[in-house]
Amino acid sequence: MAAERYIVVSYVPMLKTDQKLLVRSLEQQDAGTTIDIAAEISKALEQAPDVHVQACVWMHDIATNAFSPVLLMDNAAEVANHLMAWAENDPAAWFHAYVEQIDEERYIILLFPNLSKSIQRFKLNCMQVQEFIPPSDADYTMMFKPLEFVSQGMNLFPEVAPHLTDKVMVGFLDTKDFDQQNPAESVEKIRYIGPLERVSKSDPDERNSYISEYVKSHLENNE
Repeated sequence: MAAERYIVVSYVPMLKTDQKLLVRSLEQQDAGTTIDIAAEISKALEQAPDVHVQACVWMHDIATNAFSPVLLMDNAAEVANHLMAWAENDPAAWFHAYVEQIDEERYIILLFPNLSKSIQRFKLNCMQVQEFIPPSDADYTMMFKPLEFVSQGMNLFPEVAPHLTDKVMVGFLDTKDFDQQNPAESVEKIRYIGPLERVSKSDPDERNSYISEYVKSHLENNE
């Protein structure tokens, strides 16, 4: 007998939807029905507000010599509040930070959801909403959208990269609060989350290798 199949919706910036939509069993469904369910969930994902990170500012803590990326975007407080609520106020458990050079001119920052924990929460939702438990050999199709920033140039990244450690604080700052003429006032308005575990593309243990695969595919599709 074929394994039961489920679609699991993980993190999507600012996505707010009925949990019942996110718990859809695909057991013994034909291909057409499976496509219909996927299309229904995809439509819900498309209704989420567009979150665009416009720039990244690097903050340097002189005391610790640590560098932290600060993501500039509209409605930064709302995006951060949604992320914290989705992560049950524990972003370190629910997110990885991917901060890497793409090529000679660009680098990328991704706040990537912990897909294993998303599956665990999906199972809990199954019990609470539908009163059933997926079998241990079930297959899962993950739908998600990391919060991301892709630079338009290297800027300071070559100087920052050697100082990045295995954990990083990530800041959120609203574009309207960023004042280049009065940087001290802008600093006070930054909201930090973390520290988040930093996943490297050169990780020898290949932990979370799906992240590197996602980045490769994502960049190829957006060339």
